[in-house]
Order: sequence, then structure tokens, then C-alpha cells
Amino acid sequence: MGVDGLEKHEDCSRRSAETFSIGSFVVPAIFVIIFYSVTIVAHKCGFSEDMSGLVGGAWTLFAMLIACHIMQVDFTCPDRGGILTAIGVGILLQAISIAIIALFSQVDVSDTVTMTIPYLIRLFLVDPVAEELCFRGAMLQGLTRRGSILPFWLANAIQAALFGVIHGNPVQIAYAFMCGLVLGGLRQQNGITSAITAHCVCNLSGVVLGLVIGVLS
Repeated sequence: MGVDGLEKHEDCSRRSAETFSIGSFVVPAIFVIIFYSVTIVAHKCGFSEDMSGLVGGAWTLFAMLIACHIMQVDFTCPDRGGILTAIGVGILLQAISIAIIALFSQVDVSDTVTMTIPYLIRLFLVDPVAEELCFRGAMLQGLTRRGSILPFWLANAIQAALFGVIHGNPVQIAYAFMCGLVLGGLRQQNGITSAITAHCVCNLSGVVLGLVIGVLS
């Protein structure tokens, strides 16, 4: 390949990276729009609040799978060590969540025993998978694609910040931002399936703990 050919190839790669970077910011917007629009429509159709949320989450999950396909996200499963690391990270993040709740929030963890089945399915399966596919999957992939001018630490901070913003109140935003950074680093090291595993374990361990506290109290 001649000099002109190399320059054209580099220019094409740079434009491709720029396109994917722009697309990275579109994905979270699609995430929010699909979830809330479908949830509202489902509720108006007569579904309960929790079931409407599950329907909205399921459609969002489907959309994020398509986004990851477009962004060419690698779904290679981590090795045994990577899986154990993901489980450990998930439990650690839940422990930090409990500490934050105890210090800054009035939420009673034992309230999880009153949650409905659709809400629980969202909590430890649909929502964490959809969120990981969106932020650590499609978005982070686009921001760190070969040819991108962003270093990983900055791309990771950007996706974590947006992940925090969608969680609402200041305490949740701060905690979600921290989780986003950790899960982004885990994804960079062991792949997106590792981040998904950690997020699901984090949410599931919270539900299990809530049930245990509810039984003992």
C-alpha cells in the first residue's frame, strides 16, 4: 500500500471512529426514550406499574442488543478467574451501596420483601443487563474504538457520568458514577460479559440480603 493509500486508510479509520463516538452519545438517549415511552404506553394499556416497567425494560434490552451489534461489541465470556472476579466485584459494590444507604438515605433494605415478581426480574436481570449493554457495551465501545482521540480513562468517566445522571437523586448519582467507573474498568479488563455478571450479582445480592433481613426482623 502506497503513501496515498495509507493516508486514505487512516482518514477512513479516523472518520469511522468519529462516527462511532457520536453514535455513543445517541445510545443512552435511545435507552431513556424507549424505556419511558414503552413503560408509559404499557401502563395506559392496563398493565400494573411494575409490569409496565418490565415491558419497558425488555424492549430497552432488545434495543441495546441491536446497538451493541452495530457497535461491534465483543461478547467473549471471561475465564473462570474473570467470572470469580466479577462476582466479587458485584458483592463489593452491593456492600458499598448498603453503607451509603445507612449513612445518607432513609431507605429500608427490608422493603425488598414487598417487591413484586416483575420488579424483581427487572432489578436483578433485565435492568442491569440493559444498562451494561448501553453504557459499558455500546457507548464505551464507541468512545474507545480504534482511532478515537479519547484515552480510556476519559471515555470511562464520560459513560460513568451519564450512567449516574439517569439514576436521579444526588446520592444515587454519586454511587452510580462510582459503579460505572468500576464496571467500565472491569469491562476493559475482562469484557462486557464480566461487567454484566458483576452488575447482576450486585443487584441480586441486594435482593437476597433484603429478604434475609425481612425474615429475621
